[in-house]
Amino acid sequence: MSAIALVTALGCAVWGGAAGGSAPELRDLAFLEGAWQVEQEGMFMREVWDPARGDAMAGHFMIVQEGHAALYELFTVERQEDGGLVLRLRHFGWGLEPWASEASGPLSLPLTEAAEGRAVFEDPERDFPRRVVYSVEGDRLTVRLEPAAGSEREEIVTVFERVE
Repeated sequence: MSAIALVTALGCAVWGGAAGGSAPELRDLAFLEGAWQVEQEGMFMREVWDPARGDAMAGHFMIVQEGHAALYELFTVERQEDGGLVLRLRHFGWGLEPWASEASGPLSLPLTEAAEGRAVFEDPERDFPRRVVYSVEGDRLTVRLEPAAGSEREEIVTVFERVE
């Protein structure tokens, strides 16, 4: 069994949603829907999540720094054949130039934890981000990118305000 399949299976096992321990549904991630943004240290960041349709939900992220679009990100959460949910994302620079580090495919992080207003996606094989944690409290979305233990990378935490 691959590491991603194992984490997906574990994710289903630790799911604590309202369905009494059953595997999460895309509707359980509805708390992410909408537009979120923040301006800090000369950077404008905006993240948008569309409502789930069929077996996926999708969105995009953008950073504008000093009036220049510096980064784009496209992402989905998709239902897998085994029933688990997986976050997939790809980064692009100016001109929609894909990041060389993702030439072999998008980052894929299975859902490992979920509760009301919180979702954790994790790939134990990755250095960074090892975990992506989304949590919503009121009109604030916190996105936490966590490195592996012992990584040289530092955790990145961004707090967005709901705008739509």
